[in-house]
Amino acid sequence: MSDISPLKHLINLQELDLDGNPDSDISPLKKLKNLKKLYLRGTHVKENAVDELQKSLPKCKIIYGDGAPYID
Repeated sequence: MSDISPLKHLINLQELDLDGNPDSDISPLKKLKNLKKLYLRGTHVKENAVDELQKSLPKCKIIYGDGAPYID
């Protein structure tokens, strides 16, 4: 999926696997307040974008980089 912006409408989504996704813009996911788990391994997403998303979704466990949960 090269453009994840349509996902912002899936407000009841609880888990999302974007491992290996080429899209580096994860900002549309900020609207997914019910998201509990997000996988971002093997992506082009920058660490500062993950940090920003984690602040918007504090209850979401973001698996990023080497697979360890992202901790701010």
